[in-house]
Amino acid sequence: MKNLPLALLTGCLIALPALLFMGFIILTGRGEYYFPSYILMGLVFCGASFLSGALVSYQASPGVSRWTIVFYLFLGSAIAWFISLGVLALLSLTPLCIGQDNGDGHNNLTLCMLQVVLVSISYTPFMLLLVGLASLVTGRLLLSSADRSQL
Repeated sequence: MKNLPLALLTGCLIALPALLFMGFIILTGRGEYYFPSYILMGLVFCGASFLSGALVSYQASPGVSRWTIVFYLFLGSAIAWFISLGVLALLSLTPLCIGQDNGDGHNNLTLCMLQVVLVSISYTPFMLLLVGLASLVTGRLLLSSADRSQL
């Protein structure tokens, strides 16, 4: 299925959950001390999701089943989410979090790591649901375009 425009479109579609996450952060976190960390996390999530979707689409063979494509799209985006959580954890070890005034005082390492754990626990189920939905829609698009190209 080596179709570069389709791979780019697939990358854009599979990155939609990341774009929704970034929109949520922009709407709710603007002006907060954690805003730069979350924007960087969102950019990593968006970029990694786009790359995973484009690579899966570009490498998919015409004989691959829909569920295999959906699985690999989901797996790539889920890995992108967990990579972005790792980036957030690393950024929380920097002055972007440690020493910042959170309204009750200044953050220390424990508070910054606790925030990463709470974000991971609270956002991951919703993000995996969005990633799953995006994978299903994108997998269907890939198969319908593969069917058209075989005609």
